[in-house]
Amino acid sequence: MKFIKRRTLLKAAAGWVVASGVPGFLPAYAADRSKPKSAPVWAGFGLNGGPAQARYELTRRYLQKKRGGVSISDTQAFKFMNDALKEQLTKLTPQLVVFKPEVKLGEDYLLGMAHDYEASTAIRRVDLKEPTIDGSIVTFLAGVGLILNYEKSSGWRIVSSFSFVTRDTRKIPDVSKASENAVDMLGDSYLVHATAFATFLGRFGKWNAGYSPNYFARVTNSKVTEGALAQLQEYKLDQKFNADFLGFQASAAICDGLDIPMLPFKENDALANRYATKFSESLITQDKITIPDADLEFEVVLIKATKEKVPSRQQGIIYLKRRIIIGVRVFDKTSGQPEKILQVVAGAPEDSDIIRYDQPDDDNPDRDFVFFDRLLYRTLSGLMKGIAKNDAEMITSLGVNYDSIKEAIPKVLKQCANAR
Repeated sequence: MKFIKRRTLLKAAAGWVVASGVPGFLPAYAADRSKPKSAPVWAGFGLNGGPAQARYELTRRYLQKKRGGVSISDTQAFKFMNDALKEQLTKLTPQLVVFKPEVKLGEDYLLGMAHDYEASTAIRRVDLKEPTIDGSIVTFLAGVGLILNYEKSSGWRIVSSFSFVTRDTRKIPDVSKASENAVDMLGDSYLVHATAFATFLGRFGKWNAGYSPNYFARVTNSKVTEGALAQLQEYKLDQKFNADFLGFQASAAICDGLDIPMLPFKENDALANRYATKFSESLITQDKITIPDADLEFEVVLIKATKEKVPSRQQGIIYLKRRIIIGVRVFDKTSGQPEKILQVVAGAPEDSDIIRYDQPDDDNPDRDFVFFDRLLYRTLSGLMKGIAKNDAEMITSLGVNYDSIKEAIPKVLKQCANAR
């Protein structure tokens, strides 16, 4: 699989300009549609990345504590999630998935859900009238829906996919026990994740309209600049709010904002084996799902992540003002060479948070993570929605000079149409 070589995406935000020009034609295969005879067969839930990866530590602890100590690699480990997903999916109208124990190779499509990434953090609730120790815990779960085909000769093939993120917020009595609470509540967070999957399937899984199996979009590169990394290190966020987190969030925000299917941000190295176990007699040729090369590529870079503290002794509060600056590049690969069709820098208006003046310890990395995440998604999703609507006001609200990208927008949207 080919990737764009990592490069320095910018020297300064002011140096970003919009590239112009795309090929004067679209490849014939872009218009091809793949229409299965019936809705895809439910293949189940699995991990994207393998059970040994550190990013599944919450799930690993949850299965140990709440599910009888079952191993994360056990094929029955996620029966609870499959049951919840089946309940959600059977409610969809029209029916977008069928449930049966066998598949017809080369004819039936399959539908699966992959769990990509998880993290949790907690913040103390602000009460300006009296001290309090209660708060909220936020659990982040990133996932991807996969619509697959399977051929004996070639194995698994991704036909379409969509990325999404859930943020499950719950009250907790004591933030000092946040990690334990996150594990205890993970089952409920997974149920929210299942609902989100069903919702996005309703948008992207309309099998009777056909898929575009030969034209794909994907986030192929995510990066944190040296300047932004230094800021994140100062806030002690560099291990959590890193390039991988940026990539997962960007994939979900672009999928949501532009309303286009998105290939998984990370390689699928464990799912196929789990799905093959369910259909063990027929799906045994290949144990890896390979992500196809993308035709529409997105590169995302975190340029700045700043925070300003403004104390007010008179009001008894401290204002925490945060801002994020994001750069996005979009490439058209259909001509054989990566042709840049959009390059833009954007930032949502600053997000002001407050803490009590006499509780300065509430200004901590956990709180920063929640609000920087919100700013990140707001910026990327807002930019993509503005582009999708060609909405000058929405784009300008993110600090972007609309005139600098207005010629590029139709070119981006033309390529997005091919990916749907």
